[in-house]
Amino acid sequence: MALQTGTMVKPRCTAILSIFLVCNIVTVSHGKKPVMTTLTDERVLELSHLQGTSADGVIELDSESFDKFTSGSRRPYQLIVFLGAKHLMDKPKLHLRELRQDYGLTAKAHRDRFQRSEPEGKLFFAELNFERRTEEVFRRLGAQSLFIFRLSSTMNVSPGGNIKLRNQDILKPETQPVNVDQLVSFVRDRAGIDIGKVEKPTAFQAWWFPFLAITFLSSLVYIAYKICYADFMQNMVVYALATLAVYWFSVSGAMHNIIRGMPMVTIDPNTKAPRYFMPGQGQLGTEGFVMGSLYTCVGLAFGLVVYIAPKAKAASTQRMLAYGGIFIAYVCLSQVVGVYSWKTGYHWRKYI
Repeated sequence: MALQTGTMVKPRCTAILSIFLVCNIVTVSHGKKPVMTTLTDERVLELSHLQGTSADGVIELDSESFDKFTSGSRRPYQLIVFLGAKHLMDKPKLHLRELRQDYGLTAKAHRDRFQRSEPEGKLFFAELNFERRTEEVFRRLGAQSLFIFRLSSTMNVSPGGNIKLRNQDILKPETQPVNVDQLVSFVRDRAGIDIGKVEKPTAFQAWWFPFLAITFLSSLVYIAYKICYADFMQNMVVYALATLAVYWFSVSGAMHNIIRGMPMVTIDPNTKAPRYFMPGQGQLGTEGFVMGSLYTCVGLAFGLVVYIAPKAKAASTQRMLAYGGIFIAYVCLSQVVGVYSWKTGYHWRKYI
């Protein structure tokens, strides 16, 4: 009986001991991992929160937060950092404001595209502005100018230590133009994340554009109505001047100059003097305007002979106006024919 009791007790003790050892092994194996996972997830969660609360997805850093999110030899995320300076934003030669807007558009497109997806939390866009509190960070980076850089997840960064960036991880606006497309290419090539095409917002996409368009068109219709029924519009002189302006614009080749981008004047390669008329088939802008003015003068001269001279009361005045109009038309037409002969080499015969 005693033997049977001892035989029953021994297996029970062995089973209890085995269960206890297994529980200790599971506790030990899982007890160390939450420490690293918790610390890592805290930084990712904090960065994700800052990214979500930012208007354009760019996290603003200072010296303390920079050390917090960059320290260590391994991080589960990469950082794209924009080195800026608020006191230089209004410098037109630097184009910092336009660059910052493109950087914000890229960050916002990345946040919106990968929200609640697998790449979320693997890349964050940040901004570090030069000021007294961040001057030490700029010194550690060796930044002599403002640029954009990538901090890889495996780069060892110690608090207070110098950070040696590789040239391929730096995007300098002073050496190459940087816009949205360059930023997207930089992120794709260096971080391995394709953001895709980033569309720049235009005024046509703004919420207030339809109201502005309706207001503008209504105002335009109202102004056109007022002008159409104004007293001065009933004056025939206005219509005559408008007709002459349209005619002169048509015969002077203005549309040709606009479409082809013809210059008004060229420089003679031999004499270095300005040249207003070009021999051959080409025509400069000044030549077109001169020829158009001569055509217009010929038309006005014949109008003087046909319409104005007959209305004069005295016969002598009629003859003077008619002969004057004919003389003006002859001089202008002679100039046109002379330019044509000079350009083409053909000469006209006069049968007078």
